[in-house]
Amino acid sequence: MKGNPFNPNFGMVPTVFIDRDETVRMLVDGLAEPGSPYRTTLISGVRGVGKTALLTDVCNEFRKDKHWIVADIPSNGSIMETLIQTIQVKASSELRKALGSIDGLSVSVLGVGVSYSSRENNVGYQLVLEQMLEKMQDRKMRLLVAIDEVTANNEVKLFASIYQIMLRRGFPISLIMTGLPKNISELQNDKVLTFLLRSTRIDLPMLNDVNVRYSYKDTFEKGGIVANDESLRTMTRLTLGYSYAFQLLGYLLWETGAKEITSEVIDSVMDRYETGLFRNAYAKIYEESSRVDREFLQAMAFSDEYPVPSKAIADTLAKEPGYISRYRRRLIDSGIIQPEGYGYLSFALPLFREYIRKFRA
Repeated sequence: MKGNPFNPNFGMVPTVFIDRDETVRMLVDGLAEPGSPYRTTLISGVRGVGKTALLTDVCNEFRKDKHWIVADIPSNGSIMETLIQTIQVKASSELRKALGSIDGLSVSVLGVGVSYSSRENNVGYQLVLEQMLEKMQDRKMRLLVAIDEVTANNEVKLFASIYQIMLRRGFPISLIMTGLPKNISELQNDKVLTFLLRSTRIDLPMLNDVNVRYSYKDTFEKGGIVANDESLRTMTRLTLGYSYAFQLLGYLLWETGAKEITSEVIDSVMDRYETGLFRNAYAKIYEESSRVDREFLQAMAFSDEYPVPSKAIADTLAKEPGYISRYRRRLIDSGIIQPEGYGYLSFALPLFREYIRKFRA
């Protein structure tokens, strides 16, 4: 049997990548268009929904174009210094020669840096980046900055402030960032970075059930594995459209070596499927939730009714409807829960209710 086409590792672009082609094309076109609202794009979503894979796929498309430099920048380091180093390293020989004439840019065997004598390093970084973008503009080159899993830390805020200036001055730079919904919201609502409220924000949805079903069917058939309609329905229901769950379940089923996916084969991987979800995704999601969010989730998980009436949550927490409504909205926006008709809620993530009942009692 050929290699496993499913990849449940976080941050990797899987071979089986569904429901995102249209989004990738929209972002590639929008980021490349100076007047497009997608030129500055923020992608938000719960852990495991596919933000990093989408970001990687978009960046890979730009890397095919010799007129673009793609700078993948970690959000927890010196963003400006890393950005300047990345431009220098990835520049063509012609552009690198032009960059070498920039005042304040030092190049040595130890790397690339800013050598302004001023102690105000931030000013130095801004001036050097401006001159680098001028050189790129003269050569019809453009820069895409990609930052994964941003938080509203000082480095990100500094870069965003400088990026806004570069945009205002008409330089060839675009930006795409990913992050958890609460982190993206915190960044957008920062009083100094209000321009980000005018950027395009994409909240990644769950995968479409129909696409999940047919992707499973097609992928297993290409591997010489039969999956009947009942098994496909079960697999689709078990994932609830959650990208990480889709990859994890597919990976585990493929690894069984079975020539037919039966209910018995699915049952045989359920312990590992549950463990993978709980350990690799849900523990972190739960820990990152606020105390009140966790109380809300526990009230949902231990309710005798499912889907859970909002009134039952209010009664359990002894809170007024307005209070419940605020946290309800926040958890829906975070992608952890979802409305189920008028006044009812369910968990958006597969087996998340079971996770809380088992480990958060």
